[in-house]
Amino acid sequence: RVTATSTLPPSPIPSPTMDASCISGNKPLQVAWSSDGSMMAVTSLAGVYIFDANNYSLLKFLSVNNSTGGISFDPISDSLYVTTNDKVLKMRLNTGEIIQTFDEEANIVDTAIVSQDGKKLLVSTDNGLITIWDVTSGKIWKENKSMFISEDVVFSDIRHVVASPDFAW
Repeated sequence: RVTATSTLPPSPIPSPTMDASCISGNKPLQVAWSSDGSMMAVTSLAGVYIFDANNYSLLKFLSVNNSTGGISFDPISDSLYVTTNDKVLKMRLNTGEIIQTFDEEANIVDTAIVSQDGKKLLVSTDNGLITIWDVTSGKIWKENKSMFISEDVVFSDIRHVVASPDFAW
């Protein structure tokens, strides 16, 4: 018979849930992880709550007017993308300063996903429009409404969109 013993205390196992009561009466809308896994962002109608992913302590709150919940960390800088009624805002994580705006011209923005290299931003809106922005130039790289809308069928509630890491699909 073999008996295993350890001289190290067992490491704590983090709780699979967190207390979201600090989200002051606002329902959490979406969650995103930083590329290194150290932070978690939770959006609400009031803005963005940034948590330490290891112990779930609140690190910061970024106020965002007209937040619609979409959130994505930029994998190559200390910034994140937040959706609003008709824009995607690129904000500095440490200050909340808006450093770039992607205007979707009166469409309600649901999703913002940044590519792994930080060069492209995929945005979906409530009317089915999918736009891929070139982050460096701030110009539209590709736009396609026909992927989800035809004359016969209209999907009016596209809430989440995913893309391959290279944005090929």
